[in-house]
Amino acid sequence: MPLFSGRPTPSFPNVDLLTYLFDDPRTLYPHDLNTPLFISSSNTSNFLTGNSIENLSRRLGKGLRDLAGIRDHGGNDAGKDVVLCTSTNHLLYPICMLGTICAGAIFSGANPGYGESELTHQLRDSGAKVIFASASTLPTVLLCTEKLGIPKSQIFLFDGPRDGIRGIESLFDNDRMEWRRISTYEEMANSTAVLLYSSGTTGLSKGCRITHQNLVCGGISCLQCSDPTDGRIRPKKTYLAFLPLYHILGQLYYCVGSVKTGNTTYIMEDFTFPGLLASIEKFRINFLVIVPPIAVLIAKSPLTKKYDLSSVQYVLSGGAPLSAEAGLGVERVFDPTGKKGARITQVWGLSETTGAATFFDLDDYDDEGKREGVGKLISGVSAMIISDDGKEVAQGERGEILVRGPTIFPGYWRNEKATKETFTRDGWLKTGDIGYMTKKDVLFIVDRKKELIKVKGFQVAPAELEATLLESHDVDDVAVIGIKIDDAEHPRAYIVPAHPNVKAEDVQKWVSDRLAPYKRLTGGVRFVKSIPKSASGKILRKDLKAEAARESSTPAIAKL
Repeated sequence: MPLFSGRPTPSFPNVDLLTYLFDDPRTLYPHDLNTPLFISSSNTSNFLTGNSIENLSRRLGKGLRDLAGIRDHGGNDAGKDVVLCTSTNHLLYPICMLGTICAGAIFSGANPGYGESELTHQLRDSGAKVIFASASTLPTVLLCTEKLGIPKSQIFLFDGPRDGIRGIESLFDNDRMEWRRISTYEEMANSTAVLLYSSGTTGLSKGCRITHQNLVCGGISCLQCSDPTDGRIRPKKTYLAFLPLYHILGQLYYCVGSVKTGNTTYIMEDFTFPGLLASIEKFRINFLVIVPPIAVLIAKSPLTKKYDLSSVQYVLSGGAPLSAEAGLGVERVFDPTGKKGARITQVWGLSETTGAATFFDLDDYDDEGKREGVGKLISGVSAMIISDDGKEVAQGERGEILVRGPTIFPGYWRNEKATKETFTRDGWLKTGDIGYMTKKDVLFIVDRKKELIKVKGFQVAPAELEATLLESHDVDDVAVIGIKIDDAEHPRAYIVPAHPNVKAEDVQKWVSDRLAPYKRLTGGVRFVKSIPKSASGKILRKDLKAEAARESSTPAIAKL
């Protein structure tokens, strides 16, 4: 039988995202709309209030209509215009997203680190008509737009006008516009609001269609966990938005969640680790949303001792699995004595699930699994765990996780083939993640199905080897892949050493002393300066496999 969420299912309203955020009469989070909500961490005199967020979003929408030729084609996605934003975090980033939706268009955020080929693909695939850019991304944007025939008049800069390209402020010099309300379930479920481009483990990235229903229901279900309205008095949250706002975590938590609740959110434009620690101290951040690479830095870096981090009470990690060693290490940094009760929890989901499919309640956490549990199913979402032959497994057994519910995307943008491959015939999303659920309904993620290494008939999860290696004081960071030697797969570890004296044989012995023989690093150990990762913290194993393929000689198989 499917696994259902044990949480009460709220009454999901049939409204569009902007109505939910700005004038839904059933709001549970009253707050002063004239106090700063989004604040620039580099210049706190620059801020946006709840009122100015709505006002600027509606002005931007009108500007996109009048100056950029954006048109509202109703609920028909086939005729909708797309607006793309490629920039690091900026105070006006949420306005770009909400203003685009106000204009009746689809918003698509792009990684500001993209090169010409990557950005060209997203522009071409999405069919973007307008581009928001920054000074740092403009050179790449100009290369792409020249190739695609997009005129400079369709580019708007966060940094003000330059070289004949208009600044974003020109779009605000308009009257406010009314957005087109959605009031039917059918249109809410099928009208795309955001296109999220997944990094893609193989091949080119695909655009995930995130609908108004996905964002509204996702916002409601996640806030039910993180911002409960149970009558208990809790400190008001203060966030630091340093995770990229083009990613679903940033969009759901800040562009939707913060606007709905009024939680104060400092936006960090340019990320550095010392800057992160200094901002936590300066702004007394008490709720931190992170990804595993940041968790590892916090747990292991001596820099944390130079800052007062005592304000942090809650830490939420998402984007990729987090090891027990890193999770408990983060808690020790923020709560050295354990008396404060600071806790880290994990959230699990994909772009295709609008970010979160599981969540812990605010005052709940994984104690038995040493913080490796990723929470319980959010309201409205059900799951099924199946074996390789498609049969359901018993609770507690491992298998691929399938999910369905109102937060699950309807499919990929203009890619019917990929959409069909991602869903079962009866409508379950195949997540590609291997996991199991405990009797307490807590989900644990073992690894990605496509990343499992087959060793002599056994399945070896890279995440398990990585978690084991991160427990070593010799290892700062690690990634494990499978390599082929004589047509057989062998696990290989790429290690960021913690000091210059780390030896490969010591790393191999660490694993062989702790895990079964078939999990040994028979593919060898390679020392690297850094592990390639996406912005959400996912290890880019395809980059490491490409590196392995380039090696001219076959490594010797370690025999321990």
